[in-house]
Amino acid sequence: MPAAELSLGADARSAGVARRFLTATLIDWDKTMYGDNAVLLLSELVTNAALHAKTQIVVRVELLPECLLVSVTDGSPRQPVVRHYSDQSTTGRGLALVSALARRWGIASNDDATKTVWAEIEPDEVDRRPKDATRDFSVVAGREGESRAKGDSQDSGGATALLRVA
Repeated sequence: MPAAELSLGADARSAGVARRFLTATLIDWDKTMYGDNAVLLLSELVTNAALHAKTQIVVRVELLPECLLVSVTDGSPRQPVVRHYSDQSTTGRGLALVSALARRWGIASNDDATKTVWAEIEPDEVDRRPKDATRDFSVVAGREGESRAKGDSQDSGGATALLRVA
């Protein structure tokens, strides 16, 4: 099964880097039918990890025979909780969104005191990939613990972050 992995810092920009990484990976695998829901769910999971765990984050994407599996591992053993906020609240809906859009999702406590939040995603109803889509993705590291996609306005041209695509 194809798999890809990306390490990120706990940075506000990590969700954007993860979205671009996933989009590029799906294009590379010619599996863009997972795009919209997968990108949204991964963005929510990475945002939660960056905001609450405040540790290094590892994003893993696996193409399974029946679905796409996305997982986010962070260095905090604290389990995320689905919260119920008022209609006026501006935060707190991420896991409810994951629950609504994922085929299945869950949380695994790992032996090394980290946790992994994962979601299985079924294909979107419509493949929205542009006909001329190409893969042009690389991640560069700026300051320690910070990653961004090459081509961002703040691209330092620094060292390449951990990125494995199989």
